[in-house]
Amino acid sequence: MSDWECEPSAAGRIASIRVRGFELLGGEAGPLDAEAVQWQVTLGDDRVRAEPARFELAQSMLWPFRCEPGMEVIVRGKDVMPLRSEAQLDLGRAFTARLSWPSSGVAVSIAWDELRLAKAALMLRSNPSRVELTIGPGNLRTTRPVSWWVEIRDGSRAQAIEVVDYDMAWPVRFEEEQVRLRRALGDMIVALEHGGSTSVPGLAAKPVIDIWVALRVSLREEDIQAMAAIGYQYLGESVLENQDFFVKQGAPVCNVHCYPAGDPEWDRHLRFRDWLRSHPDGAAAYAKLKRDLAMRFGADRLAYTEAKSDFIDAALASE
Repeated sequence: MSDWECEPSAAGRIASIRVRGFELLGGEAGPLDAEAVQWQVTLGDDRVRAEPARFELAQSMLWPFRCEPGMEVIVRGKDVMPLRSEAQLDLGRAFTARLSWPSSGVAVSIAWDELRLAKAALMLRSNPSRVELTIGPGNLRTTRPVSWWVEIRDGSRAQAIEVVDYDMAWPVRFEEEQVRLRRALGDMIVALEHGGSTSVPGLAAKPVIDIWVALRVSLREEDIQAMAAIGYQYLGESVLENQDFFVKQGAPVCNVHCYPAGDPEWDRHLRFRDWLRSHPDGAAAYAKLKRDLAMRFGADRLAYTEAKSDFIDAALASE
């Protein structure tokens, strides 16, 4: 059974969204344009997803969430409450905002499809009763040939984020996995690297082995089946454009990020890994940041990931 309830209203709006009986909205949510098509709403165990019933228009969306004393609104790891004036935030690579209500303990993350709203802006306003988040393109009538959506997720349904001391077994596990991956994908692989925090000696990390694979050509169905045969679940694009993502559960978990050879995201991730390896003071600061964020965000992985973005950008800019 879903913990979520949603009540529609007239003219394509949403009158109420509740999680575990707690009302999230401080007013109706809906497209800013009265002529815009209605929303389709899908409830899941840990999220509610809203999307246009048709997708000819890239609609701006207005979300008036209820406000209460001590409420947090966090964008890219920064608490922006209380808002002293209207604030417009360029989304850039950020794609989540996190809201938490102290009276109930409820915290949710709002995520939108950055790939299809790449030029969107997040406008924030507040008054004593509600916080307004407007998400949308600069031009209300911008046509786009693909659908898009907004999801509001309950981060507490996931397992709590755990940052642990460095484990010398992590590079050993990587070596074992890379042998299996090379057998499964064969000459599809142009390059294969151990990335993420577990690839940096001495660095505290989530116990997750991140493996970066550059591919000669796009994955075929037989490649996905070969990965399944060695225990990897295929999760598709998984937010980042051009990334094919696989997960293998275990202790530790293994994530495989597949990119086309030459993709700039491949270079960006490995540059940050190499920066951490060559800057011990920076690595120590990053470890402290991760432990602090794990305590702050609990199980909310979206908020945890976004809160690290400024540190990573600053590190890469310092090269």
